[in-house]
Amino acid sequence: MLDDPDHIRISGADAQRRFGLSAADLKEIGQHCLEKESPYDQQEGIVVQYTLREIVALAKRKKSEAQLLEHYERYLSKEEKGARESLQAKIYGGSRLRDARKPYWYSAPSTDTVEGRESVKIGLASNIMICCVKGGVWLFSGSNAVFADLMHSFSDVANYSYRLIRLGGSAQKRDFSHPYGYAPIRYITADRSFVILGGLGFVVPFYSGLLEWGHASGGVSPDLTSIMASAAVFLASMALEGVAMRTAYREIQAQAPMILTQNQLENSSELKRLSIYLQHGPDVMSVATFVESASGVVGALIGLSGLGLTWYLQTGLCDVCASLLMSSCVGVVSVFLLSRSSSALLGRTLPMSRVERLVERVEARPTIVGVYDVKTEVVGTDTVRFKAEVEFNPQAITESILQTGDAEVRDVTTIRGQLKSELLEILPNLQKGFSDESLAVMWLFRNNAIFYEALAWELKKTERMIRGELKDFRNVHIDLEPW
Repeated sequence: MLDDPDHIRISGADAQRRFGLSAADLKEIGQHCLEKESPYDQQEGIVVQYTLREIVALAKRKKSEAQLLEHYERYLSKEEKGARESLQAKIYGGSRLRDARKPYWYSAPSTDTVEGRESVKIGLASNIMICCVKGGVWLFSGSNAVFADLMHSFSDVANYSYRLIRLGGSAQKRDFSHPYGYAPIRYITADRSFVILGGLGFVVPFYSGLLEWGHASGGVSPDLTSIMASAAVFLASMALEGVAMRTAYREIQAQAPMILTQNQLENSSELKRLSIYLQHGPDVMSVATFVESASGVVGALIGLSGLGLTWYLQTGLCDVCASLLMSSCVGVVSVFLLSRSSSALLGRTLPMSRVERLVERVEARPTIVGVYDVKTEVVGTDTVRFKAEVEFNPQAITESILQTGDAEVRDVTTIRGQLKSELLEILPNLQKGFSDESLAVMWLFRNNAIFYEALAWELKKTERMIRGELKDFRNVHIDLEPW
């Protein structure tokens, strides 16, 4: 390394560790230092890099070769002793992995996907209250419709409680095992709660209703007192379910712009946005609360109709029929929500129209020939991953360097200005020619090093453009691979 250093760049911190240089020593190298973005996700900041050849030349001026070799042996010894820690620091972006004061990705705030919490809280509170009332009325009247509604509310209490307990888990800080956070916990929790909903809200009351139907007996007594008590329960249930439904509706309307195009936002009604979000929205929790509350309102209406027919026809079979219809509604909702959560667990992409618009924007750049194998994934409600193979135009990249303005060239810390300065520095050698092959190879190494930095700069610029297009997501992870 001391005799023939490669044409690469190293950071100032690496230069100090490997060669024993000080920050004051590094200030002597001003011409070819390069300020680059931090390579670690979610870590803002600038990393100053220097050419290895200039670092080696500076180290030789400051110390003898024996001193440099002795220092480097100590450096290697320290690296060997803390090999695992050094490797983790290199991979994840820091030397002290548990230092929360540093804004590395593993100690940064995670995907705070707690949308839907408010509607879940309201749904839980309302169902606990109405569940107690429904239980008392069912014991008094014996109504199958009230029993079906009671089981619906009981299942809601069970799965809302489970969701509320587990919802906070989706906001855990990211760690080494889960670098994209714990947002999928939402879908796992939702999937399990929908099974609870189907079991308690559909299977139990539907089976009970079939038994009553088979015996051609049962149901609420046709007397007015029992019917009025049951009707009061259904009216109270409608009111409380309506509150939870309205809260979930507001959450959905607030989140809908995330998945809608500008044209859809401008030309669609609130009901249309609601329909789109119920089918494709990323937040299963808000969708579940809205659909379950809506089924509660519909179920109460069916129950009231059953009570009215029971009183009018003086037969409890109408009440049994109402219970079968009410439990069936819950069953349909359970199947729909299970399909939504299953789809989310498999992984969802961005809407195709949005992906196409992103690709068009990227390919509009003169330095990019084409974009291939695009893959996107929405994780939770506020994190998105974008992966693609990108074919760059090497001539356009070189021209973009050479066309940099004079003001930017004078500011050698800007990447394009620095690269143009270095490129113009080696062009005269190419014009004069080379006396032997080794000089030509050396020129080629240096030229390729410049082009590598130019390509990396263009890659980062493209990432910034994509991140700007996806600014409605809190966390954007971009993986562009040159093709």
